[in-house]
Amino acid sequence: MNYNYFSVKGRDGSLWVDVYKVLPGENLVKLGGSVTPDGLWQVPIYLPNGAYVLCAGLESNMSKRLTISVDSAVNGPYIDYPDSTVGNSQWITIGGTGATPGYRVQVYGPSGLIGSSDFVPANGTWNYRVDIGKFPASFTLQVGHIGAPFTSDQCTFIKVTTPNILIPVQGEVTNVRGPISGTGAVANAIVEVLKDLEHSYKIGEGTAGPQGQWSVTRFIRDMPPGPFSIVARQIVSGVPSDVSTARSFKVRPPALTALTISHPTVTSLKFSGTGHTGATVEITIVSGPPNGTTPPTVQVVAGRWETTVTNWPFGSYILSVIQKISDNANGWIESQPYTFPVNRVLPDPSDIKFTTEYRPTFSGKGYNGATVKIADPGGSTFPAPNASVSNGLWSSRASQEWGPTFERDVHIRQFLDGQMSPNWVPLIVTIPPLAPVIGKVEEDGLSPKISGTCWSDAVVELTFSDAPTKHPATVTGTSWTFQRGTLFAPDVPHTVTVTQIAAEQTSPPASVTFTVYTPMLKPVITKPAPDSEVGRDMTVEGQDGMAGATMQLRDAQSGRDLGSPKTLIDNGEWLIELTDLDFRPYTIDAQQTCNERESERSDMLDFEVVLLPPVFTQPTENGDLPRTATLEGEGMPDGFVEVWLEGNSEPLLSGVPVDEYGRWKAEVTLPVGAKIIWARQTFDGQKSKDSSPLSYNVVPAAPFIETPALDEPIGRRVVISGFGVPRDTVTVKLVGAASTALGRSPVLEDRTWSVTLMLGQPGGRCDLVAVASCDGFESADSPVRSVMLGAFLPSIDVPAAGRWVSDPVRFEGQGKPGVGQVTSWFNPDQKWSSDVPVSSSGWQGSAAQPLPDGGNWCRFRQTLTDSEEGATVSDWVDSERFEVGSVSPTKG
Repeated sequence: MNYNYFSVKGRDGSLWVDVYKVLPGENLVKLGGSVTPDGLWQVPIYLPNGAYVLCAGLESNMSKRLTISVDSAVNGPYIDYPDSTVGNSQWITIGGTGATPGYRVQVYGPSGLIGSSDFVPANGTWNYRVDIGKFPASFTLQVGHIGAPFTSDQCTFIKVTTPNILIPVQGEVTNVRGPISGTGAVANAIVEVLKDLEHSYKIGEGTAGPQGQWSVTRFIRDMPPGPFSIVARQIVSGVPSDVSTARSFKVRPPALTALTISHPTVTSLKFSGTGHTGATVEITIVSGPPNGTTPPTVQVVAGRWETTVTNWPFGSYILSVIQKISDNANGWIESQPYTFPVNRVLPDPSDIKFTTEYRPTFSGKGYNGATVKIADPGGSTFPAPNASVSNGLWSSRASQEWGPTFERDVHIRQFLDGQMSPNWVPLIVTIPPLAPVIGKVEEDGLSPKISGTCWSDAVVELTFSDAPTKHPATVTGTSWTFQRGTLFAPDVPHTVTVTQIAAEQTSPPASVTFTVYTPMLKPVITKPAPDSEVGRDMTVEGQDGMAGATMQLRDAQSGRDLGSPKTLIDNGEWLIELTDLDFRPYTIDAQQTCNERESERSDMLDFEVVLLPPVFTQPTENGDLPRTATLEGEGMPDGFVEVWLEGNSEPLLSGVPVDEYGRWKAEVTLPVGAKIIWARQTFDGQKSKDSSPLSYNVVPAAPFIETPALDEPIGRRVVISGFGVPRDTVTVKLVGAASTALGRSPVLEDRTWSVTLMLGQPGGRCDLVAVASCDGFESADSPVRSVMLGAFLPSIDVPAAGRWVSDPVRFEGQGKPGVGQVTSWFNPDQKWSSDVPVSSSGWQGSAAQPLPDGGNWCRFRQTLTDSEEGATVSDWVDSERFEVGSVSPTKG
């Protein structure tokens, strides 16, 4: 027998039939009984694996004995769900697998049998709905078959209850992170404290102790100042309880410990800081001189507050500050008070400064009505008169001229009604010498005389832009003079910089620029060569130019200037461009001018302006062009060009116009091979000579790759196809591997070509190009076609070869980490499965639709997420043939 549970059937029974197990010694053990009103009977029984002898009937009338063997591996039912932690609801559904089809599953609770499930279906699954409303917080369930000698293991379940909040007490005042605690939690459960009616606002959490006590040990958010309500819930094994009853209380704003005291004016004090937006800030005077007015209360706006008082008597004060907010019940919730001291004294003079003139003026800010004194150290002498403070300002000019001064120390203090400011405020006065005056630079050959004025008996120094050396001047009283022994370079600017040293300080510099000039040079014309032929647009070149000079050409035949003047930047070589010259002989010379001085004219030069041959810009010497290509070049604007091909008696091209920019082009079609061409042009009745012969090659045009598409995934076996010129040969190459040739194909008459490749390199991005060849000449490479090579080959292990399967068909196999998809064997665009994840342990999935009956194959390809070669997809893999059809299960 293949089942531990089965039925013994028979006929010709009386009203009741019993089935017995016969033990050695003819001992009978009753297994079950059945009522047989119609003479047919059936008794369900259970037997463990083993050999048995059975009989049926009544003890007085037994049937013949039956010998059977039971070898089933079927077990009893198991509880698979729910998890050990359940919510606090009244009903739960339990269920599982491992049950015997056709039998009921009995469910046992804390007090015994609860009930039985429906008959178990063929897949052995079962479920039953249980009322746990009256069960304790921790209870057990167990299941088994009717008549079976075993049941499942006992499963313990815990109901998640709602915790209680004890602190804060209802209505009390606490801080933004005041203590929160309670009871009623499961040991080691996580208890969360949330804002009432807004459970996404989490205040904090803690872990319950062994007796269910809990407190918040990790705050996540502050509780906002003001009336506030919270709830609590616990989480056991990932299952949250219901929230507790809300606890309402008051949250006080923080104490105002971050306080700033400033003096906007000498008569006012400003208190400011940060606070809770919307709160009211109050400052009270705890102690201090009489007649001090309380600072006005102020509201916190955008997190900031400030309040100002004026005309407080001088003295020491103790102040207290709080911030408070409404409790929405005609009362206030106040922060803890913060107490701080304030000393109000006659302030020191401030913002003190002085002017850097030789008789300085001192100025600053002070207290209205006070007298400011400026004293030497010790306070016995006063270098400037006393000053009165008006409108908060004072100033006093020194009693006499100080001149250049270095770090002279003065002390400043203010006095009012018998009081004085706390300190003599020190001021260090440094007055640098002014820049000396440069009177004039008097020319004296290549070393001019320089003179000026300075501070009496100062040290005067000069430096020049052509050398870093410092030169002392001769000083007499307040005058100085100097002449350098080293001559200056001519025709370039020079700068003299002069400083004076007095009172241990160097003055700012004074400077003047001057130039010493040399005689003008006679220019020399070096190009064009004498008696040469040139075009209408040409360049005249020469030597012995002078930087800064203006060079001008002259037409000696007419005596008029030729072209525009050219200002020279460098000494030596120079050039001037001429355009639109007449077709005729010319005689020219050149002259340069600098600083209103003219050079001698150059020697005269003779040349003739003619129509020059055109030039080729495409093709280049020994370059390549396809069969049909454009010849391009440069020539005389509005002229006409004709092109000749070696071996032809007629021009290859004629009457090709030159555009206004001096460019010409025309298309030609020539057979593959080496070619020699030359050109000539005509313009306004003029005809040029032939250009120099130019050699180039006519080669096939680059082919076009049609498939695979750009970035298309391909497998190791791939067909590359495209278009080209009939009878050319196309070679497909792999870029980056010394342009390895992978295969060749002729171009057919319909202009198509196709090459089938078997790629052996690792997967990843591959760059392919195609090259056409004909009669020993090769085209340029086609544009690179990048594709993604999938070299890795996954496997399809299920269905195995020749296996019969039924819908929904299950697929399994091996691969690398990524995502794959099963497709039809005859149409990969027809998806047989949704995306299936692939891991290092394999992949599995089921068909999303019924498959055709009979023999089938499937295909599989996957993406790759960790390929060492950089590949992102695999190759296609085909399964073995398998059979799809309805297969009826057979019983043993």
